[in-house]
Formats: sequence, structure tokens, C-alpha cells
Amino acid sequence: MKDILDMMEQDGVLDASAKARARRLREEGASLDEALARAAASQKAALRYLAGAFGLPYVEPESAAPDAELLRQFPARLLLKRGLLPLREEDGTVLVATSRVFDTSGLDELRLATGRELRPALATEEEIARYLEFVQFIVSHFKDRVQRYEVWGEPDLGAPGHHIPLLTYIDLVPRLVSVVHTADPEAKIQVGATSGLRDRESQDYLFAVLQSEIMPLVDVVAWHPFYGESPIHEASYYYEYPSIVRQIKRTAEANGFVGEYQADEMVWWTHGEVNDQPWRYSTLQSARYTARTVLLHLGMDVSATLGGIGERPDIFTTIQNLCTTMAGHEAIDMLVEIDINYNGPVAHCSFRFPNGDRMLAVWTDGIAQDEDPGVPATITFPGLTARTVTGIDVLRGFEQDLVFKTDGDSTIVRDLLVKDYPILIKLSDVTMNPDYAETVGDGFHRLGNVNAMPSSTGSSSDRDGDGVPDDEDYCPDWPGSKEANGC
Repeated sequence: MKDILDMMEQDGVLDASAKARARRLREEGASLDEALARAAASQKAALRYLAGAFGLPYVEPESAAPDAELLRQFPARLLLKRGLLPLREEDGTVLVATSRVFDTSGLDELRLATGRELRPALATEEEIARYLEFVQFIVSHFKDRVQRYEVWGEPDLGAPGHHIPLLTYIDLVPRLVSVVHTADPEAKIQVGATSGLRDRESQDYLFAVLQSEIMPLVDVVAWHPFYGESPIHEASYYYEYPSIVRQIKRTAEANGFVGEYQADEMVWWTHGEVNDQPWRYSTLQSARYTARTVLLHLGMDVSATLGGIGERPDIFTTIQNLCTTMAGHEAIDMLVEIDINYNGPVAHCSFRFPNGDRMLAVWTDGIAQDEDPGVPATITFPGLTARTVTGIDVLRGFEQDLVFKTDGDSTIVRDLLVKDYPILIKLSDVTMNPDYAETVGDGFHRLGNVNAMPSSTGSSSDRDGDGVPDDEDYCPDWPGSKEANGC
């Protein structure tokens, strides 16, 4: 072991003081890999030297992003534990990035677990050290002004200079947490923030983070959920999304996470906006989808942040109305009965407020229109009696008292027009039946048949979502029935 240190000094890779420090670290119990990483002025130079000395390849992980399909063939926990990153397969041998030259036990364990032929490639941590210095400066500068720090937005993106290999990211987080909390003990750490969740690679990256040992160390898990997906574009993802969120929460909590969840960047671009996304909506349609997804997330006990608002007045005022109306809310799951004749899905979620009010958000969850006449429904709140019931239209920005009646211990609202954006029903001065029960947390529900909505790959459009194709619909912008030719 001392021979390699002498060789590295002789060849100018280590100076005398670095060699002495490496030996001292070895005497204190550090492995040779760790001693070199901590003592060398440049780990990159040291690893390049060792790669040449031992006939191993050297790679820069940021320029050698792993193959996602290959990565799924290896046990994630073992990769995380041993600091290994499969990069690519060449002639039946998998090239695996590692910064451990002399400790081969991780590769041996991985080889035994998978039966694959493996070859190590050396990679550096020098970029990580520079990044942590930057983090320390930023947090110290903004202490008491910034409460939350995100660990590198969209680390899964493959762009050069932006992508962070998964294992590098997971290895980085504990060190970053230490740096941030040394500078500001009250600051929160947010991880994930992966790109559009519809992409499988983004989901794989996020779930690998959720399954790692960093989860008890962090405060917020984030992801980017919607970039224009709707019931007419990528409908399968749109309707599957709540189950993905629940899987995110289950996975994080199973690995020791006890913090908050945040959905970042939800946007439905409007006609005339220029970017690389393929779908466009009217400003009213965009506002309707925005209101739906904000309340979907709040109803699942996930905070929601928005991107790309721009100069769209319908969207801006809708967000203002939501912020005002939902201030102080807490997501709950309470029993609600909805009697509605609608050939498609209906979504709803519930909330309570510090003053005791209860609130239901309900909407038809099909294709959003510029004008929607609504579908009459009867809403029953079993076990709750209210003195006043108020309807709130967050799109139009008004509220009014609703006609209702009480039947025993229940409150009933008849002939409410449920529209393709959330209508809020607020129950005030409520009395609860002794058998009434509600639970805090996820209370989002979707009723009805999502398959009644047209496929995003279908050849016929159905703008009003009534099941009658536009080319056969005498009223293509107003939901109707097949018997009346769509009117």
C-alpha cells in the first residue's frame, strides 16, 4: 500500500504533505480509497493515474449517463449501498462506475447477486466538492430569508452539465444536508424535483431516490407533474396520475420519510405561446385544468406550485381566487354522496378549516371546454348538518348562498350544476352526528368511467366529452346524449 503512495509522489500526483496525510488517515482506520480521496489535491488526477496504473477505464459520470434499461436490471439497494453505477454493456461485460479502486467487495457482491460479468471504471467526486462549496456560500448568504433549498432541479435530465448520475445524487444529499444545516439549522431540504413525471426515466429516477437511505434526512419530496397532459392528450397518464402520487407517498414513507410533498410546475400552454411542447389550449381551458390539478393535489395533501402563468388573465385570476379560498385548509376524507347522470368521470375532494367549516370541491373530469353548461347533481353530506351552504366559483370569482335542506343528520344540495372545473361547496356552522367520521389526509376520489373519454390517439375528436364524435355531434361544444345527436 505504501508503494502506491510512493509511486504517486514520485510521478507528481501527490506531494509530500498529501502523501503524509494519506498515510496518517490509513493509520486512523480509513481505507486507501478514502485516504486518497481526502488527501489528494485533485481526486480526478489521482483516479486518472490509478486507472492508467491498473489498466482501468476512467469516466466522467456526467458525460456517461447510464442506460435506463440496463440500470433496471440491477438491485437498486445494493447499488446505493456500494456506490456503484452500471453505465453500459460491452461484449457481455457491464462497465460499472466506482470511485473505489482497492475495495472490490462491492463489485464482488454485485457480481454474485446478478451473475453478470462486471468491469470497474473510475469516476471522481471533485465536482461534488465544488458544488458543496457553492451551497455553503448560498445558504450562509440567504440565512433567515430562504426557508427551503432544493437539491438540483431536474437532476434526471440528460443535458450535459445538468444531469447528475443517480448514485452521485444520492451520495451527495447527506453531505449537502450537513452543509446546509451547519449554515442554517432551520432550513428545509427538498429532493426529487424530477422532470415531467409522465416519462418513465423520470419516474425511475424519482423512485430510486425514494427507496434510498436519504429519506429520513430530508424534509420535502417534489416532482414535476403536468406539462399539458389532459383527457385529450395523454389521457392514460392524466387518469393514472393520482395512483402514481399515492405510490410516491407509500414508497417514501416506507423508507423513513416523514415530511411534506410538493408538485412543482403545472402548465397548460395556450395558443400563440412558443415552446417545444406539442399541445395548446384556450386560456379558459388552461384555467380549468389548472384549477382541477391544484385542488387534486391539495385534496391529496400535496402542496402545488405553478409555472408558465405568463400574461394569461383567466389563469392568474383563478389562482388568486384559489389562494384566497383555500387559505388555512386541511385535506380530509369525508363521506359524500354524489348523484349525477354523466357519461364520464367525476372528481371530488374535501377540506376543513380552522373555524370548523367543511368544503367539497367537485367537477366533471372530462375534456375542458370554453363554456360548460354543467350537469345537475344532488350532493348529500351524511352525518353533517349546516346552517348555511355557500357555492364558490373559483373560475368566475363569485360566491352565493345555495338552497339546501336537512334530512335527519344529513345536509342535501339538489340541482347543483357540476361543471368541468371545480365548484366549491362550503358548509358553515356544522353539527356532526355522533357517528360521523372523517380522516385527515388524502381525500381525492374519482367516480365513473374514465374510458368514456376519447383516447388521445383516437382519430375522432369529441370536444364536449359526451361520447358523440364531433363529426356526428350537432352540438359539439355542449354535452348531450347519443339519442339527441349530441345535444
